[in-house]
Amino acid sequence: VLNGRVVQRASDLTVYLELVDARTGNLIWGDQYNRRQSDLVSLQSDLARDVSSKLRTKLTGAEEQRVTKNYTQNSDAYKLYLQGRFFANKRTPKDSQRAIEFFQQAINLDPNYAMAYAGLALGYSYLAIYGYSPAKDVFPKSLEYSKKAIELDGNIAEPHITLGILSFLRDHDIANWERENKRALEINPNSTDAHRLEALRLLFLGKFEESTAEVKRALEIEPLSLAGNINYSYCLFYSGKIEESEAQTKKTIDLSPDFWLSHYYLFNVYRLQRRYPEAIAELIKAKEERDEKEAAKLIREQFTKGGWLGLLREICAQPSEYKMMQYDIASFYAELGDKDKAFAKVAQSIDDNEQYCGFLKTDPFMKPLRDDPRFVEMLKKLGLPQ
Repeated sequence: VLNGRVVQRASDLTVYLELVDARTGNLIWGDQYNRRQSDLVSLQSDLARDVSSKLRTKLTGAEEQRVTKNYTQNSDAYKLYLQGRFFANKRTPKDSQRAIEFFQQAINLDPNYAMAYAGLALGYSYLAIYGYSPAKDVFPKSLEYSKKAIELDGNIAEPHITLGILSFLRDHDIANWERENKRALEINPNSTDAHRLEALRLLFLGKFEESTAEVKRALEIEPLSLAGNINYSYCLFYSGKIEESEAQTKKTIDLSPDFWLSHYYLFNVYRLQRRYPEAIAELIKAKEERDEKEAAKLIREQFTKGGWLGLLREICAQPSEYKMMQYDIASFYAELGDKDKAFAKVAQSIDDNEQYCGFLKTDPFMKPLRDDPRFVEMLKKLGLPQ
């Protein structure tokens, strides 16, 4: 096990590292590194090289190059990139926009910084996936910056991961999504994001065991990944393991109480269990963490006034006021028994390139629609097998 801590004093950094034998608790090696913040990029390479050396790992030339590779020589650009990743991982409209700004600043300092272009592609895709920006406006930018990243460096996995999800959402081409994921994993077999997105792809296909195996691999690599942990909740939920999904979602909330997606999925768990007061409490938390406080207030008021079904009817009547995705509205109409409006909203969700429509095949909330011939047509439109 590699342990370490970082101490910052003004512009000076001190990094303490130690390798411990997990079986015996014995110290294998320890060292201290004193550097300036401006040396952050070279410090990262030195740490990777020294730890690999002390572990006596036999690295191939390509592996050693990957371990010690710097994607930019500009320390400030690197820090801006890390800030961009931090905000992108929050997956809210406002934070996705902030991420884009940080990635752009990194590119301004280093115009050849491929990873920053990959980050820019991710940020623009998140504006549509987790926000309300029209996909037709932001997906072309995401596509452009993914290709630019690959043009600058063909050996990074991140742009292929983004191109994969765009293939499905934009073109409903699940085969190309698989190809892009495969390419990402060839480049970096230890990419948490590539494994969890492959899990999502398999989940959309209803391949529950394979999907769970992929997301577990992602969590082996990065146990504290919020996206990996919530993806595991998805796998459990859509495979019908509702109580396990509830436990996993609560575990994710413990990791980060302000991660809105965890509260949104706990809302879905409670909704399926018809624990409506608890469901509403989680939906309100999700809205508040997304900085949609007015929508949270309306949800609270309407549930108090009209109960669960009254709230659904009100949301369906004024979806923009409640900041709900088209796919959510479709599931509400399905629950209310209005199949025509439910299918109309599913079609709109697909046309709007919403990510959540990918769950159509396995979503328990869409069960009332499955015996209708239009359900098969929607799956075809999505590019999913019937």
